[in-house]
Order: sequence, then structure tokens, then C-alpha cells
Amino acid sequence: MLDAARCPKCNEIFIPPRMFCPKCRVKLENIQVKGVGNVLTFTTILVPPEGFTPPVYIVLVKLDSGVNLLCNTSKSCLHFNKRVIVTKIGDKFIAEPHNIFYVAKKKLKTLLRRREKTSAQEVPKTPS
Repeated sequence: MLDAARCPKCNEIFIPPRMFCPKCRVKLENIQVKGVGNVLTFTTILVPPEGFTPPVYIVLVKLDSGVNLLCNTSKSCLHFNKRVIVTKIGDKFIAEPHNIFYVAKKKLKTLLRRREKTSAQEVPKTPS
């Protein structure tokens, strides 16, 4: 489940949650939405900003609740209309393939740490 906010007047949902609806100017209700949706589009960033290990895979996911989210992902999710589960880890949204089995947050965090360590080891360092 992802933290969100809904406008009681226009029913628009916002992720991450905010205090007021920018359209109606009314206070929003805090809710939770399922992080399940489909990939609308994707891109691969081969020369990412400093602090990121290339390649960086980004997907735009339309959640079943109607909200669109940009998420980091793995190469396996780079397919149009691919069903994914979105989890928030820290300040990042991560999209992983949707399976019948639920992936616990701790297991997902461990998998992401391993992936980051592996990809950091694969990139050759520039000699000083």
C-alpha cells in the first residue's frame, strides 16, 4: 500500500500526499492505495546524473487507482502494459514484476541493495 491523498470534492488522488487540492483548494483526506498497475512507457538513461550507476531504467506506471508514477525499475519491467507492483523505499518508487507471490519490503530492499552492489562492481572506474 502507498500513502496518498484524495480530494473530497473532485476525487483526484495525489502521490505523494499533499495538504490541499491545487484545483479545488480544499483540504485532502489521507488514504492508502494499492501499488499495482501497468507500465505506460519507459526509458533507459545511459549517462545518468552523478550518484547513479548506468544504465538507469525508468518506467511510467498507471496505478489501478488512476495515478501515474515515475519509478525506478529493472530491465525485466521494460515492456508496454507490463503488470508491476510499486513499492516506496525511502524517497524512491520502485516497480517490480507483478507475481502471484507477494514480495515483502525487507526482501525487496535486500534485492535492491544486491543489485546496486553488483552494478557498482561491473562499472570500470576511471583512473585518477
